[in-house]
Amino acid sequence: MVLTPEISQQIIDGMDGEIPSEDVHFGTLSKRGAKTKDLLNLTRLMGRVFADNVLSHFRLLDRLPQIESVDSQVITINPTRVVPASVQRHRWYQAILFLQSDEKSSNLYLDHMDTKLWASPVGVQEYTHVITPEQFKVIFFPAHIPWGFTPNNSARDTVVYGTSFIIKN
Repeated sequence: MVLTPEISQQIIDGMDGEIPSEDVHFGTLSKRGAKTKDLLNLTRLMGRVFADNVLSHFRLLDRLPQIESVDSQVITINPTRVVPASVQRHRWYQAILFLQSDEKSSNLYLDHMDTKLWASPVGVQEYTHVITPEQFKVIFFPAHIPWGFTPNNSARDTVVYGTSFIIKN
């Protein structure tokens, strides 16, 4: 499966009724585990991309662990809204895919949680790593790192798909 603009638009349109979701202070959040054909295919695609990259990076090709995608959600961020920091301590990796964005959309931010956070004076060193949005951009990062989205300065919603990965031994 290849992610196309048509599939992305079907997922975005599905947030208006087909995908079970709830309104939250920053926009709309699909219910965890919501299933439609497009979301299941997207979850499979993200899992395949993640496995292709992580198995070789962590040298796991010789033992092929069982990797599962859990807690998949579609997040819609309304204009001027912010998504506060979140962390998934009991997961291995987190993935974010931008489905709808432009140059003024929300950026993904990752908080630096190392010893320099406490050693550097304010304004000397950045405490946050910011990733700019781009349609169909995929970002993988360790799930223990706090993450969130900056204000959506665009005139349209920012829509992202997020999922977590775990290894079952």
